[in-house]
Amino acid sequence: MEQAVEGAEVSPPDPTGTGAGVLSAALKLLALHGEAGIRVSGVADLAGVSVGTIYTHFESRDGLIEACFAAQYRNHTGDDLMPLHRVMGENCSRDDIVTSLRDSARLDAADDPELLQLAASRLSRAEAVGASRRRPGLAREIELENSRIRDIEVVAARQGQELGLLNPNLDPEALVTLVQVFLFGLALVDSSNLVDSLQSEWERVVNDFAQTFLSDPAP
Repeated sequence: MEQAVEGAEVSPPDPTGTGAGVLSAALKLLALHGEAGIRVSGVADLAGVSVGTIYTHFESRDGLIEACFAAQYRNHTGDDLMPLHRVMGENCSRDDIVTSLRDSARLDAADDPELLQLAASRLSRAEAVGASRRRPGLAREIELENSRIRDIEVVAARQGQELGLLNPNLDPEALVTLVQVFLFGLALVDSSNLVDSLQSEWERVVNDFAQTFLSDPAP
């Protein structure tokens, strides 16, 4: 077996030769060794299929790598990117929105597994975006996923305006885009030495940010 698959558990043979099994094996190698670790022969060994089977599903190694990064991106886009949708409903309050945004914007902490996972998801998304620079197909896949999330959040933003929770004078699409830019950018903070120095004031800053798009409380 190739050096590239060291540290990964070999999958049982896949008699159907499904593309999903190949992709799963490639994702394991991507997580362990990065893009350089995705070698067609190594993926075949790990997936329990022939090299020819891989080329049945993916026309080239680069096509397999592109599919890996697209899957990685999708696998790491979740509730943390949808703070409005996560809480919006008839019983939602302004405090619920602030809390949801604050939960999505929490910074990395070495002693908190949940925050470590959140930071890892941000980093995985950033890694996929970086890989898309010279891969137009991957860039399109990422934009499709971003559009899906944005559409869900825009619906929630409009509902928040109808419920009198969000400022009705703001364009919901522009609001959602601003929040997404803010949340996506946290990957830069997680990977820097600023986390510790920001912790004490970060919650207050996020709260103040949320106040800029909440509606004024009814008198």
